[in-house]
Amino acid sequence: MTKEEKGILEDVFRVIREVAAKLEKEHGACTISTNIGNYQSNKHMHWHVHYGARIRDEQGRLLDGYDSK
Repeated sequence: MTKEEKGILEDVFRVIREVAAKLEKEHGACTISTNIGNYQSNKHMHWHVHYGARIRDEQGRLLDGYDSK
């Protein structure tokens, strides 16, 4: 990003905050994630704002009842 594009990124983060706040209010929590490096096959900035039941603990291990396949 260039200095001139800073305003665009600020707008994107404002929208992410608004969507996350709405999901947290409605569902109690949400996750904001993105992929970088080798995990991203098409190099572009993007974010996912999602909610749902937790399937992994804080160390990334699958919780009981979830299959790793």
